[in-house]
Amino acid sequence: MKLLASINRYAFNIIESYINEIDNDIASIDLTSSYYNKLFFFKNYKVNNLPKLKKMAFVIVSSLMAFTPLFFVFCFFYFIFLTIVSVFFVRVRTNKLNMCLVTGSSSEYNFSLLPLGNENLVLVQYKNYDLLKYLGFIDILKAATVCLFFNIRILLNVKCSSTKISRSLRVHALDSIKLCLFQRVVINCCKSRINIYLDSHYERWNYIASKIAPLQHCIIQHGFVRKDIPFKHSFGGVAQLFVYDSCFFKSFNAYYYEINNVFYIKSRLVLVPIAKRSRFTLMLASSPVSIEIELRFLEFITKSDIFDVYVKLHPLHDYKHRFNNYNSLSFTNDYLDSDVLVTFNSFLGFEYQSLGKFVTWLNDDCSIEEHVRRICCSIEKG
Repeated sequence: MKLLASINRYAFNIIESYINEIDNDIASIDLTSSYYNKLFFFKNYKVNNLPKLKKMAFVIVSSLMAFTPLFFVFCFFYFIFLTIVSVFFVRVRTNKLNMCLVTGSSSEYNFSLLPLGNENLVLVQYKNYDLLKYLGFIDILKAATVCLFFNIRILLNVKCSSTKISRSLRVHALDSIKLCLFQRVVINCCKSRINIYLDSHYERWNYIASKIAPLQHCIIQHGFVRKDIPFKHSFGGVAQLFVYDSCFFKSFNAYYYEINNVFYIKSRLVLVPIAKRSRFTLMLASSPVSIEIELRFLEFITKSDIFDVYVKLHPLHDYKHRFNNYNSLSFTNDYLDSDVLVTFNSFLGFEYQSLGKFVTWLNDDCSIEEHVRRICCSIEKG
């Protein structure tokens, strides 16, 4: 009975982490004007900007997950496969004190800002096979059991306030296998007193780590922090919080039950020079959240014929095709040393400002024409 209660508790921990993700999705709808899924909540701005074929594939797969128990069957057989495969894995027995979970292309840069030596740091990719290396055979069986309990719970609509929330949970469950493995890694880190560093703010893995291992859960800020998301389930604790400014600490403090230590970090952003051109240079730090207003801005700024315009897309989203109507644009993955940076609310704007660059924020309460006028005036003044 004790074991069953433990498994049930961990299954609910997974459900609550996903419900908070759904709350984040609902909050993001306020920032997106053109897309609203009537069937479920799932990263609306990301799905809206997918190419047509990928969006169609997503709709098919997500509908199968939302309306059928097929994913439950898949989880069952996939975990049997993982358990068999894990027998042949070489286990990693880390003696390092700090584990960093790499969830995106910018994670390594974020973790480089930590005042930790490489000899005390291990980077772990948020992928099934990387997580498996840090788990034993029994750990994998426990993770499989939790995952199956979790899927049974969402099939039975446990903790769901509406049918739409229930469907949303089933779609979010796409990475539940991975999340259950991560949960088991967190449990082991808690027992071994290994710190877990995440460069996310209030995502599902933050919820799990803050509840299970509050004394090992460490966060490094990677962007702006919203302070108005009405999460249904309160987060746990944070052992160490690394932020760029005290104003961001207040935002984190609104979500987490307790933050033990706060440290301030500085950007190490290195700007890449642009070859000399006859015109001024402008870089748009784009985000799928604000794509509509960005396109309206580009319509005006490209007519001015003053700037060579570069676009830096968000690395985690596939939406380059949305800019197909603007042939004069150049795309870049670099942090360019441009004359002007334009963004809706990307944290990159904060970093560019700290380097003395002129930044225009498209989320200001003024018209696109006014933004263009301000940019032109700043260029004229030098």
